[in-house]
Amino acid sequence: MYINSLTSLTLTFTLADTISKTDYFQFVFPINSTFSFSAISSVNLQISSSAVSYIPANYTLVMRQSTSSSTKYAGTVCKITINTYTAPPNIKTTPFFTLQIYNSQNDLKMSGTATLTAAAKSYALTVVPQSYYINANTIYTFTLITADNLLASAIISVTFPVELSLSVTTNCLTANFSSPSSLICTLNGSNTVILSNLSTASISPGTYVLKISSLVNTGWALATSSFSMNIYYSNSTSEMVATASAPGVILTPKAIAASSISVS
Repeated sequence: MYINSLTSLTLTFTLADTISKTDYFQFVFPINSTFSFSAISSVNLQISSSAVSYIPANYTLVMRQSTSSSTKYAGTVCKITINTYTAPPNIKTTPFFTLQIYNSQNDLKMSGTATLTAAAKSYALTVVPQSYYINANTIYTFTLITADNLLASAIISVTFPVELSLSVTTNCLTANFSSPSSLICTLNGSNTVILSNLSTASISPGTYVLKISSLVNTGWALATSSFSMNIYYSNSTSEMVATASAPGVILTPKAIAASSISVS
């Protein structure tokens, strides 16, 4: 399940006690979950869509059994699949989902909890240096195509090939977010830069260009290792949204002018 994807949820559980056809189920989503009931299926239970109701005010799905359902005993493994759930906006593990089983008098018989963690997406990234020459102190331009909304507090972590040298003067020059003048580049280790203050408002999906200066190419010709990015929903590194990577660049030697070479 990827972040922000529309998906089904499958609840798999083992009964701890006997249930009869008059017992019913409640599935409580974490607060601020996005769910719109559209379909249900089950294994070892008889629940139809007409016997299901969703209460948005308290994020609760109520599921009743068919009048023809048989008694189920402790140890029975059951599955309920429901549609449609919108996955969380980042990979941070959700608060608890709660499954409850009640009798016909609304007394609680069984209860259990579980969490889920959505997977990060992969975004497209290209990287172009202003100069490919060895030892050049140059600017690298990153073009990132995003597919999800981010908060104004979002940050981006850029990891450079070890063949490039970063310095304390490394900085963000331009970007087409809504507040480019306030962009901040912060060194985080020897080859990683954290970009913050990206925007004064929520960031929509789109194509974004970032330029980072004062990067020094290595002193000999080679093909560097790859570039990578982590994109975060907010300023918390536990809320990753996506990763992105781009191939390394080929650094070229400088030419010696023919006029400065003599052979005798």
